[in-house]
Amino acid sequence: MSNFNIGLSADNKTVYVTRGGDALPGGATNVLTDFVHDDTADVVDANPENHVLFHHVQEALYHAGILDMQSVSIVVSGALAAEYLSAAAVTVADPGTVPIVIKYQPANVNAANADFNFVSANPAVATVSAAGVVTGVANGSTTVTATEKGGTKSVVVAVTIT
Repeated sequence: MSNFNIGLSADNKTVYVTRGGDALPGGATNVLTDFVHDDTADVVDANPENHVLFHHVQEALYHAGILDMQSVSIVVSGALAAEYLSAAAVTVADPGTVPIVIKYQPANVNAANADFNFVSANPAVATVSAAGVVTGVANGSTTVTATEKGGTKSVVVAVTIT
């Protein structure tokens, strides 16, 4: 099940598609807000994000009075356009904290840590908060896995505590 927002620019030339909860760009009007796609019989492929782009955007625009899909550009948020996630290794001087920075790739756009669940492989070396902030507990190395809430993408971050 995926949630989406579909918005339209003031000049009706750009359509914005974001994951539910993500803000649309300034000046965009919500055409379909927090749309929940949970009808598995309606999904034409294994990727609901593709389905929403090829079906529900067209339907939402039709209801907004835009009949010619060729007249608009579709801009997809980093979260939906991402092929994978990346994050730089983290080094924490004990005692101390360092936030994890996750990026949607290949766009190299920063992700919001609130959109992820974080798990430390070794809490005896480092803990990680729900906000993605790593705290050093003891010298050593471990990893933190960040997994999208409601998504399928994850990234493993190398963590060193000195």
